[in-house]
Amino acid sequence: MGLSINKVLCCGFNFPHHSHSSGYHHIVPLISDEYLNANRYLFGNSEFGSFKRKINLLIYDILIPFKYKEHQLIHYIYPENHLLVSVSKKRVNVATVHLPVEWLEKNSKRSFIGELRYHAFLKLDGIITLSQDQADLLKEYLPNSNIKFIPHGINELTSKPLKIPKDNFKIVVIGSNFRDYNIIYNLLKFIESESKNWEIHMLGLEKSRISEFKDNKNVKVYKYLEEDQYISIIENSHVHLLPVTFATANNALLEAHALGVPTVATNLQAIKDYALSTTRLFDSEQELINELLDVERMDTDQYNILRVNTHNESKRFYWSNIKKEVMDFYEEVKMNK
Repeated sequence: MGLSINKVLCCGFNFPHHSHSSGYHHIVPLISDEYLNANRYLFGNSEFGSFKRKINLLIYDILIPFKYKEHQLIHYIYPENHLLVSVSKKRVNVATVHLPVEWLEKNSKRSFIGELRYHAFLKLDGIITLSQDQADLLKEYLPNSNIKFIPHGINELTSKPLKIPKDNFKIVVIGSNFRDYNIIYNLLKFIESESKNWEIHMLGLEKSRISEFKDNKNVKVYKYLEEDQYISIIENSHVHLLPVTFATANNALLEAHALGVPTVATNLQAIKDYALSTTRLFDSEQELINELLDVERMDTDQYNILRVNTHNESKRFYWSNIKKEVMDFYEEVKMNK
């Protein structure tokens, strides 16, 4: 018999920048009946990176062992932000790693806190990564650890048909982490030089970048959106553009696909881990432009077949499907403990 969810304790928090449909914490109700959320502790609403938030995460990590009940397995949802002293060898410990391996190397062994973090990761019985190349690199850094790539998931979303008016081709860019802004700058130059009626809608743009785009006539920048507005802008876009310099899981990619919006993305291995047959990858700015032009030239029927296929293929990343892989990994780790 497999591990029951009342024997699993999940530890983590909710990021404020995630939409209601995104974020790794959405898997928690499927794998555990208890979630220790750092947001509910002292200074839990403080901004990430602030002194108060650092105090919050330190107190939280110290208190985790006092919250153990009959739990046999502890799953750290966002370990990079707090994992220092809470790992107990009396229980099975699993963590999902989101950041690049370089982050762990940079933040380990160079200070007292770094040493604590490094040894905490060494104590883990299992590590889940969100891309295959991330798993391969982490195995080089932690060669004795049980490391497995299990995809990030997405909540179930619906898709709707959409026309492509030739005078208003909408491209949505979501998020800011590891985004390749040079690609966007050069795309805007192409739009201007060719007098294309293309609009770039930018959601979740970091504050320091807003001034660079807000006055461009071909760009619409959204500072804050309610969940229904956020979803509406994505699903009413014709293409999701994802130019990145690094990737593991990408909530924007998962959300766009679940809404049926085809993606044009940088050709990285981690993007391929989540790509569908409808996902278009580019290695150069000219390839990007060619892919966008190809979508723009589709008639409505062709385009909506593309949306239907995108939505249907995205279902393999629903959390209900990812859950089984995570639970199977729990059993593997538990047997090897």
